[in-house]
Amino acid sequence: MKVVEVTLTEWQRLLVPGRWLEGDEARATAARLTEEGRLEVRELRAGLELVARSYVGDVELGGLRVRIVPKLEPDALRSLLAFAHGTGGGRGRGEGPAEALAAQLIEEAEALWARGLAWRAGVRRGALTAPRGRIDLKALASRGLVDASLPCEYAERDPDTALNQALRAGLELAARCAPSVAGRARSLDAALGRRVRRRALDDALLREARGQLHEGARLYEGVLALIEALGRGEVGAGGALPSGFLFDMNRFFQAVVGRLLRGHLPGVELHEEWSLVGLLRYAPEANPSLRRDPTPRPDFAVFSGGKLQAILDAKYRDLWAEPLPREMLYQLAMYALGHGREAIIVYPSDDPYAREARVELRDPGGPWGFRSIVLRPLSLAELVRLAGLPPREARPRLEALARGLVAGAEGVR
Repeated sequence: MKVVEVTLTEWQRLLVPGRWLEGDEARATAARLTEEGRLEVRELRAGLELVARSYVGDVELGGLRVRIVPKLEPDALRSLLAFAHGTGGGRGRGEGPAEALAAQLIEEAEALWARGLAWRAGVRRGALTAPRGRIDLKALASRGLVDASLPCEYAERDPDTALNQALRAGLELAARCAPSVAGRARSLDAALGRRVRRRALDDALLREARGQLHEGARLYEGVLALIEALGRGEVGAGGALPSGFLFDMNRFFQAVVGRLLRGHLPGVELHEEWSLVGLLRYAPEANPSLRRDPTPRPDFAVFSGGKLQAILDAKYRDLWAEPLPREMLYQLAMYALGHGREAIIVYPSDDPYAREARVELRDPGGPWGFRSIVLRPLSLAELVRLAGLPPREARPRLEALARGLVAGAEGVR
């Protein structure tokens, strides 16, 4: 069967005339992608309609390969991925997010292998011709001197930890999602396999691995973030073999903004996906299903001296070029109501004329501007440029950029 490839950009709508889905597996995958909001697929009389959202990458639907390309240039994407996950920039030449993530993961894994894997101390017992540790006198008494070895009890560094098991699972995932780097991934996986067990990559393994991120294993933090990003992007065909990789640029942009705020706002506390408790509730006398109260969770809440200073949401949509969607407006209006002042939308735009905009709210009959929704652009090109500078030169400029997102032009002074 001849595979037809179509290409569209994020947020684009495209009709493929005279083409429809072939087979139940393709229809099941398309239905799941549409339900999950990754890619809308509709069979019309004229052909197949594809509506891209914030996801980019490649996915196969029977004899149709759909490629959704990001607006970001490949080099900028790799730089921002490295910035978001606190890793190196990656030398991979692939232009897709799967290749960029996989290349970064392999480089980080190779660096860990060169420095030495994280390990735990284990106690072993065995007969050794060159004694180590202490002689196991009970074992010696029971077996006697039968050869030139002595039973010993000794400590040994054991690298078979959840961190390294997750690393192996991540390398296997990288080989599946990015064929261009599969050889490097499998080579390193084989080397790790001599001392580390293979385990399935799931939430339980990642939780266990994160529980082992002590001071000496902090280098694994970026590795786990890359593995999680790869895992979220994998698209399975009927739950079996992968049929593609779709990367959520909205979540990625949230990670970029989070890294900028988390690392460059000295003297404040940053809470991610902070719960606005007490803003909404079911009426106690009218909650027959005993449901939990709805709890809005803005992406970021900034505290200073224990007091809430700002609420921010990262939205991967150029709101300078595009109108503010109704659902974003209502969501941020709720946050502004909960904050009592303003709620901030941070969005990407590299238009040199992009400026802050403000939507004012008021109580019926009350004054304007008591609460407001602020739209603040973030130049990803500028962020890439600053992230590429030497740390001493970059830090004050990144701090000014972070302050500007929270406090506007006043915060930069």
